[in-house]
Amino acid sequence: MSYEDNIWTFVEPHHLGGHATVTISEQQILDHYWEHWYERMKKAGKENEATKENCIEEWVVVNWAWKAESLPLEEKIRQYIVKELHYNNAGVIDPVEYIIASHRMLRHKLTNL
Repeated sequence: MSYEDNIWTFVEPHHLGGHATVTISEQQILDHYWEHWYERMKKAGKENEATKENCIEEWVVVNWAWKAESLPLEEKIRQYIVKELHYNNAGVIDPVEYIIASHRMLRHKLTNL
């Protein structure tokens, strides 16, 4: 089973106030939560119940998440750019800033034709 198949949405407090809606894949859940959760399960003597499926299920319950139909377009673009930049070793940290800078550069080139 691929953990990229299912995606989940949840609401969290935003650092500037209010709330933010976040949509992430099951692989992202495991990347961020698995090690912490697995260690807690071992300490509780429940290592035999520590499966990736149970980890995701608990994360969904704790975060009041719901299954999403698909990723928002912005997140799809962000993931694509991060993947491309990672493979090309471009060293860009924020893909959104990369898009904005690329757009400015293209606009500058077009106006100087």
